[in-house]
Amino acid sequence: KYVEDEMARLPDRLSITWPEGDELLPNEIRPAGTPIGALRIEILNKKGEAMQKLPGTSHGGSKKLLVELKVILHSSSGNKEIISHISQHGGKWPYWFKKMENIQKLGNYTLKLQVVLNESNADTYAGRPLPSKAIKFSVKVVYLYIMKK
Repeated sequence: KYVEDEMARLPDRLSITWPEGDELLPNEIRPAGTPIGALRIEILNKKGEAMQKLPGTSHGGSKKLLVELKVILHSSSGNKEIISHISQHGGKWPYWFKKMENIQKLGNYTLKLQVVLNESNADTYAGRPLPSKAIKFSVKVVYLYIMKK
């Protein structure tokens, strides 16, 4: 029972919201230059409680959690990381990434969010992967047809 309770306190998943709109949907096809809205992210444990550091002993000092955002362009010549940011918890507000308006190049992309440890940037803890989320999307030319009456 104790082990189960301790495991339930570990990071389990990400809660992602787009408070200013411009949400990125999985497998969405977007016109070039369409902004991706600001992201508000919370790290949740199995109990659904928000957390910003690993549970630790009171005297041992617990490890802070960060969220890393990467946008990767997939092309025939390989994958290219075009955006990379790290966010720490703001104290009164959760993890936050600003709106992105610079995705112009046509192609297939992945927006990846990964929880990492503050000291080491490790994406695993106690042999378990820390929460992550990948959203695949495409940037295409979108033609608008204007019908004449």
